[in-house]
Amino acid sequence: MAMPPKVLHQDRALRSRLRILEAATTLFAARGFEATSIKDVATAAELSVGLVCRYFPTREHLALALYGRLADELTAIAVDLPDGPVASRFEALMRARIAQCERQRRPLTALLGKAVDPDSPLYALGPATDSTRAKIQGALRVVLACARDAPRKEEDLVQQAQLLYTLQLGVVLATLARPDGALANALVDQVGRALGIARLPFVRQLLNKQLESLMLDRPRARAAKNERAVVQAILERLFADNRVLPGVPQGLTPASTALHLPRVEAFVRAGQPIELVLPAFPAKSPNRKKVLGTLPDLAEERALERLSELLDDLTTVWAPGARLTICSDGHVFADAVGVKDEDVDAYREALLRTIDDRRIGWFDLATAFGDDAPSALRSRLMTTYAETEAALRTRAESSRSLAAQIDGIHRFLYEDEIVMHPEITKTQAKKRTRARAYEVVRRSEAWGALVGSVFPNALRLSIHPQPDPSTKIGVNLLGVRDPWLTPWHGVAVVGRNGTSLMHRDEAERAGAQVVLEQGRPSHLELS
Repeated sequence: MAMPPKVLHQDRALRSRLRILEAATTLFAARGFEATSIKDVATAAELSVGLVCRYFPTREHLALALYGRLADELTAIAVDLPDGPVASRFEALMRARIAQCERQRRPLTALLGKAVDPDSPLYALGPATDSTRAKIQGALRVVLACARDAPRKEEDLVQQAQLLYTLQLGVVLATLARPDGALANALVDQVGRALGIARLPFVRQLLNKQLESLMLDRPRARAAKNERAVVQAILERLFADNRVLPGVPQGLTPASTALHLPRVEAFVRAGQPIELVLPAFPAKSPNRKKVLGTLPDLAEERALERLSELLDDLTTVWAPGARLTICSDGHVFADAVGVKDEDVDAYREALLRTIDDRRIGWFDLATAFGDDAPSALRSRLMTTYAETEAALRTRAESSRSLAAQIDGIHRFLYEDEIVMHPEITKTQAKKRTRARAYEVVRRSEAWGALVGSVFPNALRLSIHPQPDPSTKIGVNLLGVRDPWLTPWHGVAVVGRNGTSLMHRDEAERAGAQVVLEQGRPSHLELS
């Protein structure tokens, strides 16, 4: 399907920016920051120097983009910290912060001079760093909100998060000042002991009185009451029907508020639409016991309507509204889940014809890397953005949310395997699909890293149930009993109580009949 010129131009802009970032990251690692020029980056990215400077005027702006990605990584670590008091949780996060800074010492050191200069466009407390600062503040608020000795009042949490932000800046400076990490680790040890003392009631009262003089960016830290009310209303709508893991409370919680409020606040403060991304709409499952065919049907139509309703709902509380980009991951997973690449293409073309909401955009591997064979696109994604399977397995051993995600993907793959390969035993199917589940999650995380590079400020939605807190906000696209069921793993069933989502065989056993639209299966109807 031919795309409009405006869309093609947007695709080229996204692709160019991504190529620049990838080239810069590779060169910084290979040569070091000081030995890499803008011209070197342009040559490696196969773009003109002028185009590189349009997106990143200086090398420091490239380093700042890298710093934003480190903030995303820090946030992911914060939501998975072990239970404990504020002191131990903050100490664990700062150990990870030290490791980050050690890995990226050269580009971060190059930022230092401009970061502490109020007249620099890269000033650490200036508007250019708003989004990165919001990510770090969200991570630090999670340290507090999920601690055993969490502040009881929102005002105390905000003030103490500002103090932790000041302390983490000190950790960053100490890390960059001395390569062996001794100074930074000694600082973290001292801060951990000090925070433990600070939880005592009389010390905490004294600190709260003094914190106002330490708070950074004071006018912004004291957001107007009406602005805070708008941010709260936006969050409540985003979490109104969120998908959560079993045992996790639904709706907006203090932990989710702590994590996501600073990012939403940054959009509101700037007067901009809320930017959302949703990795979803890959292709239909190859399991015909679940779906009607290879093309999108009423299930996808209803899901898109639900997304438009969410955008409408956000507009009622925030006039600039919101924009959503569907980040289709069909070609990312196709060969791993038994879907033909040509079926992914056909699904994409048919789905794009049904999207008539201008607020909903599209992004996929071809958008990111250009037209090439899907296998080549997948290879480039994994080479650039994926971690090893061994590293993933190690993380899964200590991360409950990651383990739950792997289990959920394993379930999908197993259900399809026993239908598509009836000649193997259930034990064989489970063993075969368990290994593939790790590969699917590995690709999912690589895709998430790519999406984060292209849309660094966006809030990320997910069609899968989430823990609390989570860097992703689970969205329920259709009324479902099964928290893992999606439109591309099920069929729309229209009955007296509206439209729901079910597996095809389940719906047919209940007496539902297939309905055709324009000569092809659309949904099932249950009288």
